[in-house]
Amino acid sequence: MRFIIFSLILAIFITAIYFYTKKEEEIIEIKTNLNDYRIIPKDKGGVDTPDLNIYDLGD
Repeated sequence: MRFIIFSLILAIFITAIYFYTKKEEEIIEIKTNLNDYRIIPKDKGGVDTPDLNIYDLGD
């Protein structure tokens, strides 16, 4: 019984040391070219409004 408990504690200790020494403190930068693929919509000349002839703008 003691051997099983000792083995379990040793395995946990070794695993903790492994992951503690393996951790990275870096910032991962992923380089992309998304700025080259911006879509600029075509200019359609604005919003068409119907002419209802309700204003007298004069001649």
